Amino acid sequence: MHSQVIKKMDTSLNEVVNYNLNFDDKKFLMNDLINCIINISWKGKVICQCGKEMKKFYLKYLVHLVGDIHQPMHVGRYEDYGGSKIKLKFKGRKGSDTYTNLHVLWDTNLIDDFKMSFTEWSNHLENKYGRKKVNQSNVVEWTFESHWWARDIYANTKEGDNLSYDYVYKYQPVLEKRLYYAGVRLGNLLNEIFS
Repeated sequence: MHSQVIKKMDTSLNEVVNYNLNFDDKKFLMNDLINCIINISWKGKVICQCGKEMKKFYLKYLVHLVGDIHQPMHVGRYEDYGGSKIKLKFKGRKGSDTYTNLHVLWDTNLIDDFKMSFTEWSNHLENKYGRKKVNQSNVVEWTFESHWWARDIYANTKEGDNLSYDYVYKYQPVLEKRLYYAGVRLGNLLNEIFS
């Protein structure tokens, strides 16, 4: 058992409360997303011993969750469903307007705007950031990194905005680093589970 000081995010994204949290492998007091990642990771040795179909399920779920926790709008405001209620128009580089919302913009539109396959994205990120050390830290810290960026995104993206290349240019480094960090951390987590 160990003790650490963590910050609990208020659902309004406006307050951060400090408190001491003591936990062991059986007791988790964080939100569901963090709990899922911790539980799947902690049960890694169990995953290694389970049947092929359950192993595939847990691994797909873990990949999804680690990606989600690195997407800033997944730790966005509760009251607008992580930006889903903030309607926008996005032009990007493809030249035609897309009616979207802030959550989908960060989940899909910004990534799709670059017209790269998964392999091309992976190669691009590895070439650009491959020498950059990524602090593995822990799931709670990953959440706070995304939370920090969510605050910035909310401050600079308003309902009804007509976003174009300047927005892509401003947030491309954030998007790329969040994707890269998620990939490296997931790889490290999988290595830990299966070592």
